[in-house]
Amino acid sequence: MVRRADQAGSDQQEKKRSPKTVNSFRPPSKEEASLRAEAEAPFRSFRIVIFGFGVISAGLATLFSIPTLIGALAGAPNAKDLTEALQDILINVTALGVCGYLLRGDLEAREKQMARLLREDQLGMCQVELANKKVLRLGQLRGAARPVIVVGSQEQVRSALKLAEKYREPLMERGVLVIGIPVYDDGEGAEGAAEDIPELVAEDLRWRAKPLRVNEWKAWFDEQAGASGKTVDKGLVR
Repeated sequence: MVRRADQAGSDQQEKKRSPKTVNSFRPPSKEEASLRAEAEAPFRSFRIVIFGFGVISAGLATLFSIPTLIGALAGAPNAKDLTEALQDILINVTALGVCGYLLRGDLEAREKQMARLLREDQLGMCQVELANKKVLRLGQLRGAARPVIVVGSQEQVRSALKLAEKYREPLMERGVLVIGIPVYDDGEGAEGAAEDIPELVAEDLRWRAKPLRVNEWKAWFDEQAGASGKTVDKGLVR
């Protein structure tokens, strides 16, 4: 009875340690990407607020200084000296330009960061099969392994895997999981090229994974290569 209880307890612990199945995977949301962006750049939102208020304040000050400048130019009674009026409006315009420039830089940086995080989430939706036949989304490996994706022709992927085999033990110690995806062979579709992927064996559990639905992987890399203006002639490693 004690042995059975111990075995049941170890089984429960194993279930807790084991990764989720692909069916229980919850797709990442834009809100989660925003939280990750905030974690990567914790002071960016604060700077955007400060620079935004700076733009509003400098803009209003510039707007209010225009009548003062007009009065100085027209020689109105009790008007400021023309030099002083010009100095005021120059300071306000300079502050408006500086705050606007800094605000624009942070907004563009946040937009690029969000686009990158959303692309990573799309990549995380792609599926892999481990040596124990467990099917997972790439995103489910986060925190458990460090996937290294090798994409190219059959010969490029085969050569890369052969070269990486020499460093198999050090890579395994560092939690690296290699995923070879030969999808850029001439005259062959993605599914046809995927047939050349070597079958997994038990020893590959912590070393190598096999991609599933290879067309989805190929579509993602095609999109990224097109967006960055790069080619895949020499293969890609991510």
